[in-house]
Amino acid sequence: MENRKKWGEKLFGKQDAEQTDGRFTLTRLANLYQQADIESSVIVELKKGIQVYTLGEEQNNMLKVQNELGKTGWIAKIHLQAD
Repeated sequence: MENRKKWGEKLFGKQDAEQTDGRFTLTRLANLYQQADIESSVIVELKKGIQVYTLGEEQNNMLKVQNELGKTGWIAKIHLQAD
C-alpha cells in the first residue's frame, strides 16, 4: 500500500495521493495492455469510471495496474485521475 501512495504522489501531488491509496479512476475509455507499449496485445478495454490500482511499475508514460476484476496490465497515465 505504501508503494501505491508513492505512485499516487508522483502522478497527482502529495495531497491527492494521501487520499487515493493507489486507487485511480479512468477519465475516459482506455485499453489495458499486456506490456508497456501501445503496440502490444490488449488484455481488455476499460470503460470510463472504472477503478484501477497501481502496482508500482512505470515505463514509457504507462503504469502497471490491476483493475477491479483482478486483471493486470499497463495503461497510459493520461487516462488516470486520483480518487
